[in-house]
Amino acid sequence: MATPSQKPVHPYAGTQQQSASRPNGDARPVLIMAGGTGGHIFPGLAVAKVLRERGIPVTWLGADGAMETRLVPQHGIHIDTLAISGLRGKGKLALLGAPLRVLRAIRSAGFILRERNPRAVVAFGGF
Repeated sequence: MATPSQKPVHPYAGTQQQSASRPNGDARPVLIMAGGTGGHIFPGLAVAKVLRERGIPVTWLGADGAMETRLVPQHGIHIDTLAISGLRGKGKLALLGAPLRVLRAIRSAGFILRERNPRAVVAFGGF
């Protein structure tokens, strides 16, 4: 049980005496994927804040021109983007081109994951 001067630590998080920021010297970032709405972005930013406070680097993956491209850099976090967007209300022509856009986005995401080489990926949103 934690004393008032000690923050409780989840049993899988290690101990407070160990460096939570670089276990085994790992300086790779945690990649956060969240976007589209503040309901996804703001929880992601909260997680990013805690990780960075512990010395863990954070990078972000979002969609071109979406809300996260404005909010995330304001918090000093690097963001990579994919050329992808929602389909609702875009019409039948957009639906026809969607499979190709999704395949391109998957390919781009693969390149980004190889380049960033994250130690973990945390995703918010979607169903």
